[in-house]
Amino acid sequence: MMTMLAFSLLATAFDLRDYKIPNALCAGMMLTGVCMTAYHLGFSALRFSFAGILIPFTLLYLVFYCGMIGAGDIKLFSGIGAFAGTKIVLIMALAFLFNGILAAGKLCMKGNFMERIGRFYVYARACEEKGRLLTDYPSDEDSRIHFSIGILAAVVVFYLVAR
Repeated sequence: MMTMLAFSLLATAFDLRDYKIPNALCAGMMLTGVCMTAYHLGFSALRFSFAGILIPFTLLYLVFYCGMIGAGDIKLFSGIGAFAGTKIVLIMALAFLFNGILAAGKLCMKGNFMERIGRFYVYARACEEKGRLLTDYPSDEDSRIHFSIGILAAVVVFYLVAR
């Protein structure tokens, strides 16, 4: 558990610095999670570790396709899933909750809630007119959040509760 927390903290530090989470870090996290699962729980538990890796890719592909979440965030979820197994679904739900709170706070601080709702409405209408999801969701530096912060908060809560 502590290893999962340390990897998540390191990934958040990279994200805050560069808006990127290195592939090598995520791959190392997945490999470490699989190895630790096999060591502590036996090889029969590896199916849970692999499920934890695959669930984020499966559930979040559509959100990534629309440009609303980065690939690094999905790979970070998969790295965490290597440790947490199928409980990654709970961690993902918590992360989305925490990031929703973070985004709402940012909207309140910037005072541009109606502008952001307007942008989303324009995007939704464009999708409706084209009859498909568009991959160019309007984004600028002012609208971005570091999703890894909510992921880290979810891992901390999971760590504290699951110990």
